Amino acid sequence: MKAKSILAALLLLFVAASVAAWVVREFGGGPGARGASQRTTHPTSASSPAAEEASPEVSDKVVAYYFHGNQRCDTCTTMEAYAREAIESGFGEGLRNGRIQWRVVNYDEPEHKHFRQDFDLVAPSLVLAAIHEGKQGEWEDLPRIWELKDDKASFLKYVQGELRAFCHSERSEESPLRR
Repeated sequence: MKAKSILAALLLLFVAASVAAWVVREFGGGPGARGASQRTTHPTSASSPAAEEASPEVSDKVVAYYFHGNQRCDTCTTMEAYAREAIESGFGEGLRNGRIQWRVVNYDEPEHKHFRQDFDLVAPSLVLAAIHEGKQGEWEDLPRIWELKDDKASFLKYVQGELRAFCHSERSEESPLRR
């Protein structure tokens, strides 16, 4: 009986933390606040983990990261699947030539914990990051994935539109899709 009580308390704590993270993200006005995508220039050195993960054969690319933790709910796995589908169905050529890359990263693993700070992560997120000459530069969090999670068509359209805009951004002069 004690195990059930402990499990119930842990589940309640997880739900409370998830709701708190959602409230901060939606209404806190900080990174990823509702309705405002965040595009940030965050240069890192060539020896940073984000830059090391970039394929050496293509020095200019956009990486679409889906970040998650150890605890995964149905919503999180669904958003990952939708994001993957949006990118694979809308950017096949970019994926094939390496100019666009898809990566799923567990930010709870010790070697990936830096991503929480690098991209201001508080919950599972989809982040687009520009890599220029092996160095991470501009990046953008796509917070609307949470509000579109129950509308697959709108989710796909949103992700594809944001990736297209990110790749063609005036701020991204070396955009992989401009070539």
